[in-house]
Amino acid sequence: MKSVFIFVFCIVNLSLLIKAQSSLYLPGNLEKAYTNGTRNYNGTPGKNYWQNSANYRISA
Repeated sequence: MKSVFIFVFCIVNLSLLIKAQSSLYLPGNLEKAYTNGTRNYNGTPGKNYWQNSANYRISA
């Protein structure tokens, strides 16, 4: 009976330790880019990514 109690106690403590681990720290500008959809978590451009472009023709 004592070994069952110890086993259950260990399982409960391990589950609490696993849940208590914090998530990865993200700087504010990266978190904003992820929530806006301009970047994905793997670093590639997201669905809301845009880039300015211009075509200039200069005659002198």
